[in-house]
Amino acid sequence: MDQIPVELIEKILSHENITIQDVCNFSASCKFFRQLVLNSSAIWKQKFRHKWPRFVPLFDNCYSNFFDEVQYIYNLKNRVLRLLEQMPQRFYKRYQLSETDFEQWSDLVKEKEQTYHYLIMILMDIINTSECIKSIETVPLNTPGNKTLQYYASKALRFIKQQHLAAVWQQYILLPLKQQTLEKGAIFVAQWCQTDLDITQENVQTDLDFIANLVKQRVTDLNPVHQLLKAPQSQLDAWKHENLDQSQWSIAECRQIIVAMRGVIYTELGFCGNSYNYFMSENSLINKVLERRTGLPILLAIIYESVGRRLGVLFEPINFPAHFLLRFTESVGINPTVYYIDTFNGGDVVQKLACPYSNPTSRRALLPVATAIQVVERMVNNLELSTRQHIEPNGRATFLRAILELLVLVSPQDLSAILSLAKLYNLHKVNTQPLEDYVVALKFETPGPVEGILETLRGFSKQDLEDELDLHTDDPVVERPPEVKYAVGMVMTDITQNDKCVIFGWSAGCPAASECQESRQWPRGAGAGQRQVIYNVLVEDGSYRYAEQDMLSPSSDPGSLESNKDLGRHFSHFFENHFVPNAEKEKQYRYDTRVRQKFYHEMLLTHYKP
Repeated sequence: MDQIPVELIEKILSHENITIQDVCNFSASCKFFRQLVLNSSAIWKQKFRHKWPRFVPLFDNCYSNFFDEVQYIYNLKNRVLRLLEQMPQRFYKRYQLSETDFEQWSDLVKEKEQTYHYLIMILMDIINTSECIKSIETVPLNTPGNKTLQYYASKALRFIKQQHLAAVWQQYILLPLKQQTLEKGAIFVAQWCQTDLDITQENVQTDLDFIANLVKQRVTDLNPVHQLLKAPQSQLDAWKHENLDQSQWSIAECRQIIVAMRGVIYTELGFCGNSYNYFMSENSLINKVLERRTGLPILLAIIYESVGRRLGVLFEPINFPAHFLLRFTESVGINPTVYYIDTFNGGDVVQKLACPYSNPTSRRALLPVATAIQVVERMVNNLELSTRQHIEPNGRATFLRAILELLVLVSPQDLSAILSLAKLYNLHKVNTQPLEDYVVALKFETPGPVEGILETLRGFSKQDLEDELDLHTDDPVVERPPEVKYAVGMVMTDITQNDKCVIFGWSAGCPAASECQESRQWPRGAGAGQRQVIYNVLVEDGSYRYAEQDMLSPSSDPGSLESNKDLGRHFSHFFENHFVPNAEKEKQYRYDTRVRQKFYHEMLLTHYKP
């Protein structure tokens, strides 16, 4: 074998069908091959490129030490798993984690420039693993598909991404105004609110490019000699990334583009305003609006403006108090001809004097153009309203926390947002010290009220120290009184709500104090002095509540419970007809195991066919 040219061996091992594991196995066959593999930068560059093509642009063309990079990624994965394995025992009693709980993750991110991207990949792989666990017993945390592992991976992912995005926002607001496009701001908001999804500027821009190309084709049909069709691709590409100072075409040609845009966006593609579920979060997230083709006025306006900008037409965002419109100006000077475009209502075009959303004063004068930062602030305020109205049941507290943290980031002078976030932190025992430090570092336009907020935060910090002691004490094993029929992990039908739920705790009398702080859904009729069994249940819509024993009926069908984001806090996996508790929950409710497994065996007997 040592007679085979080294170049040929390298070429074979560099083939895309040869995996990293194959190369390692080959190198273990003899000392000669081991040295060859270890010393070949060509092999490892190709292996890296084949397995992680998205990471290749992170390195310059001169970089060659890809063997060390491969080793680093595999080692990093092991360290990530070790950190995740520590989290259930440390944080089982916490619904929300503090920034200070992620110090080890912060240290990881800082190791090298590429580590952030590697961590996102590793955590996303863990979260998206859908392997089925076939065991009636509690399984080790590192079992692929373990929902508890995925739950804490999601917590770590959210922290790492939002720390990164906070820096991205600071870079965005320092850009020249010409480069602060609305779509970049909308993408930033979507990334912040959906850390479990891989949302990239490239993907969103591709969708907008697709719409713009459809419009361009329709313009060709309307006017084959339109000047847009003569514009070089380099110019069209430049408009994608920079705001326009003015429209690039004659009045007649701009009107033709607007007609084409309305036909493509609203008639051909079916975009429309969502009046039925107006404040659902999906209506404020650009990736969801592009996917579902319905949304709030502000998001439809951003999409419309982004398409128009790609085609050389300027549409200015205008913040009306009760609506969001785009302004199109046909001329410049003292008395320009002004129109407003209502992107929520089919792209209707109305003259300034006929605009129903402006008052007599604003009809005579031009309203100021909303900056990209102001548009982002309005988007985030819409998202906060959606959670305040309980329209976001699935992981509502986590979502509200993310929105309030985003609001504090994009509107640092908003004292009400800071106070709301502080109260949410206190409710869920989140360390408020980092928020206090943040407020102290800011320079406020009106410093007077800030002292009151700081005083509140300092009071919360004292309470944090007391809560910390309680959070590190183990819950006692729950004894089962005879009146308790059901067990943790059993899937139930709530006959009062006609939906599926899974039991994650119970009490004969009053619910556990820790659960009382997380839910206010106390069942009617469960008054003081009544010793009845009350269950804590996770529900299909993503929420959790209390349920009376008499109102529950056992079921083998989990429905859509798998979508509940809090499932992994309590359970490792679903098995046949019930959810199996994770190690921490099993320790607390160890006497429920027999009841849960008895129900499983009864189901087998019921469905047994000799």
